[in-house]
Amino acid sequence: MQLFNQYSYFWAVGVIGLLLAAGLLNWRGGDRLVRLGIFVGYLIVMMVIYSRFQYPDNEAESLTEVEAELRDGQPTLVVLYSQYCLACMAALPAVRDLEKDLQPDGVDTLIVDIHSEGGSDVAEYFDFKTSPTFILCDTAGNEIWRAHSTPSRDEVKALLTTS
Repeated sequence: MQLFNQYSYFWAVGVIGLLLAAGLLNWRGGDRLVRLGIFVGYLIVMMVIYSRFQYPDNEAESLTEVEAELRDGQPTLVVLYSQYCLACMAALPAVRDLEKDLQPDGVDTLIVDIHSEGGSDVAEYFDFKTSPTFILCDTAGNEIWRAHSTPSRDEVKALLTTS
């Protein structure tokens, strides 16, 4: 299940691509060049979508950097994601907005790709299971909340006041 979750974008693109290819091969109405053009157009659109929904580079390259960030006295929202996950791609605009919304409240946001060199260590440290994972840590670096959907600014503030 984890393999499907973390690479869901490629699974979806592949399955839809195969179905499209099968349909185009069985289509009797158009010539081969038109069918090839449709398939190439599909691939281009999928590449544009993939490139549009890319997370920024890791904000921490190692577990040591993450631990230091968690101990800096600021509450921290850790986002563990996969570059190839449909849910992560769909959550990206909300994550970017949330990061901007939390900055004035003094909440750090740490975004980590689980497939990066240090990201796998961070994922292991947080007992990562599925992407995306949102983990809220208090000012001492202790985990106080975890979910797989993007929290709202109000939800984060309420969690921090009750902890």
